[in-house]
Amino acid sequence: MAATTRHLRFDRSLAAPAADVWGRLVDLGGYGSWNPWIVEARGDIVVGAKLRLRYAMASGSRPRARGIVTEVVDGRVVAWRQRAGMKGLFDVTHRFEVVPSSRRSCRVSYGIDVGGIATSAVWGFVSGDVETGAEALMDALAETVGGRR
Repeated sequence: MAATTRHLRFDRSLAAPAADVWGRLVDLGGYGSWNPWIVEARGDIVVGAKLRLRYAMASGSRPRARGIVTEVVDGRVVAWRQRAGMKGLFDVTHRFEVVPSSRRSCRVSYGIDVGGIATSAVWGFVSGDVETGAEALMDALAETVGGRR
């Protein structure tokens, strides 16, 4: 069975300094105060660090997940990977990138890559929750740091 891959990307131009947005994204302990999708997050933003996450899905479920930080470029990029089961079964990578536009604004991209041999079977059940959750996360991020431009 061949692996299937799905790529989602969510972009926002924000009326906030890149440092403020970065601060929100890497303050995992603060996610519960502003993030409607990833409502709990624990761990360190260091490559190789383990994360513990809890999601609030639009369907009402609140699944827990474990991740590992795979990329950090201070002030600019943070990414982590989650796996359901063994490697290659259902792998999800979350990646945030913050790019300054000016001293008072920036652009944020949130990419979600889903892959593995179970993606075709699972994606239909979770795609709506993932897309709704990611959009809600990005809207809440904009609101909490000062809004969109």
